[in-house]
Amino acid sequence: MNQSAVEDDASFSKTRLSLFRIFNMLVVLLLVGTVVLFAPEWTVRDVIKAGTELNSFAFVLTYAILPLLGAPISGFLVIAGLKYDFVGGMLVTFFCMCLHNLVAYRLANTLLRKRITDYLSNRGRSLPCIPQKHQAWFMVVFAAVPGLPYALKLYSMALTNMPFKKYFWLGWPTYVASSFVFIGLGDAAADRNMMMMAVLGGCLAVGFALTLWLKNRTSLSTLDD
Repeated sequence: MNQSAVEDDASFSKTRLSLFRIFNMLVVLLLVGTVVLFAPEWTVRDVIKAGTELNSFAFVLTYAILPLLGAPISGFLVIAGLKYDFVGGMLVTFFCMCLHNLVAYRLANTLLRKRITDYLSNRGRSLPCIPQKHQAWFMVVFAAVPGLPYALKLYSMALTNMPFKKYFWLGWPTYVASSFVFIGLGDAAADRNMMMMAVLGGCLAVGFALTLWLKNRTSLSTLDD
């Protein structure tokens, strides 16, 4: 495989990740813009009230669909905790993430696989293949460690040789378990429990620090190779 093909493949991967980040940024900017426009008239109580009074059907419907299109999952997790408290938010997340994993695997192996396979084969590349003996732990770690956008995790793992049973029965509960921090933040915000918010915020900071450490270590290992 020539250097040009490698560079094209790397460029494609960076472009795809950039599109997810741009979409996420637009969503955040929209939320920030809304707050800026209405902040002078809002109090903390108003924000909490707005979250708890969201139409349940509309929220669950958007929660079930938008993350599959690249919307940041963290916002839905916080609102779920805010609206339904911790236990209720975890239950809603449990069922929505079940749907996400089922649909993402189906879409990846029907609509996306052939297109991506053809694209990569034209450049002398192929979809990644994970050795069978490493699939279980790799699936759990990939789902648990923060970093990549949620939708990108779902689709990229579904495009490997990961069997559906391992993809679903290991990935789904791991994604749900990893959601407790954001759902807890929403619940703590509703109760105005500043101590719990500080503890959960610390957990987030540790998680992101771990992600950066793993990323830097991987980069260094690649350079050494």
